[in-house]
Amino acid sequence: FATFSNKDGLLNPFVFPIFRDHKKNLWVGTLENGFYRYDNKEFRNFTEKDGLSGTQMYSGMEDRDGFILMGTNKGLSVYNGNSFKNFNGKKDGLHGDSATSILQDKKGRIWICGNRGGTIRNGSRFRTFDLESDAENFDVWYLFEDHLGCIWMGTYLGGVFRYNPKNDRGVTEKAIEDMTKKLNLKSHTFLSIDEDREGNIYLGSFDGLYIYNPSNGKVSLLSEKEA
Repeated sequence: FATFSNKDGLLNPFVFPIFRDHKKNLWVGTLENGFYRYDNKEFRNFTEKDGLSGTQMYSGMEDRDGFILMGTNKGLSVYNGNSFKNFNGKKDGLHGDSATSILQDKKGRIWICGNRGGTIRNGSRFRTFDLESDAENFDVWYLFEDHLGCIWMGTYLGGVFRYNPKNDRGVTEKAIEDMTKKLNLKSHTFLSIDEDREGNIYLGSFDGLYIYNPSNGKVSLLSEKEA
């Protein structure tokens, strides 16, 4: 293991998103000190002084065109290698102020989710949508696309949702199901989602690991109680 800390130039111990770009640079988002880029030699820090919008980094990724997308407490910052373009809240087409999760789907669309909903960016077009839950307040912290092109949205306190493109007739909300209710899941927090080769969906929750088989609709739970 290699450990990076203050003496290496990483000045904030609270790390949220981590990812690599196509040049093998390591990007590290922090809670209060912006993003860091590590080129295998040294860290470079990007903050509001450099044009980044916000101080709290919640999510990040590199898109197909090589742009670095950074989800912050103030919206979305897009870095082209030289400068930032910022999308701050509803005035710039986003659903809300924060961008706690980002995903580029197989069609190339960018999903930017945050508090109680999100935004689908398709080129220069933006389409927002709301998520309905019994929870008064929740954020989308995890996005995952399965082999059928369905987008799964894991939240903190709001449950888990699934967008099915086959049901999208122009109103995004009508294509979104509350899978917590549909599958009768006990947990309302899902911070990791994955899929195996057989198409089973794995939902990481506070109660353990739910395994959902879409072919027969069965759900099983692996937890400490089951071990």
